Amino acid sequence: MPRFDPAQFHGQYLVSGGWEGMVMRTDTPPFDDVRVRRALRLVANRQQMLDLALGQNGGSIACDSPVWPGDPYYQQMSCPQDIELARELLAQAGYADGITVDLYLSDLSQTWVTLAEGYQQQAAQAGITVNLNLTSSDGYWSDVWMIEPFTFTSRGQRPADQLLNEGWRGGADWNETYWNRPDFDSLLDRARSALDFAGRKQLYAEAQEMLWMEGGALIPYFTNTVRAVNNAVTLPELDYDMIPWWEVTVSR
Repeated sequence: MPRFDPAQFHGQYLVSGGWEGMVMRTDTPPFDDVRVRRALRLVANRQQMLDLALGQNGGSIACDSPVWPGDPYYQQMSCPQDIELARELLAQAGYADGITVDLYLSDLSQTWVTLAEGYQQQAAQAGITVNLNLTSSDGYWSDVWMIEPFTFTSRGQRPADQLLNEGWRGGADWNETYWNRPDFDSLLDRARSALDFAGRKQLYAEAQEMLWMEGGALIPYFTNTVRAVNNAVTLPELDYDMIPWWEVTVSR
């Protein structure tokens, strides 16, 4: 077998649609109150979470929508940390003195524990106590995820229509947050039936903005893909992890 020579390769960091984060069951107290859900998402310093979990070049910021920047229906949004607004929302919801929540996770992902500990410290700034419950990796997806009210999750890259319908449509099998909004489902139906791209994009944008304002998923970032490329291979300029193979050339 020929010996691997790192000098023969160069690396690329490419934005992908994979993500990991936390999901709240919107059918279970206290997460059935949109003010509590939004407060728990507003306390997140997403850049800090990204840096802690993945380091430099590890990913790109997400604003609680699963639609990634390389998707044609991606809606760019701003999602800065806002501790004061989080406190105000909690007070309106009846938690002026703060709230305690249990967050369930495992070490299935090497980043979850680091991410959870960072989030725990951020949430404390708004009077939110986050108890971390480390569960067994064996059986996590069957015994914890989609059962406990507040859990960690991760997803791979998918097209916007597939993601939003599989993960957020009312009654869908993989609806982790148990989000059930007929007006949201209507946006998805209208987007599917729209004949023009601009019309579909606007409807998908409204769906993503609804998730940012009211949803139960805290999606802090999209992960980058690290791609090793042989120096003999020439790739076109890439912004995202989608390679047009017909433009790839190989020198001999």
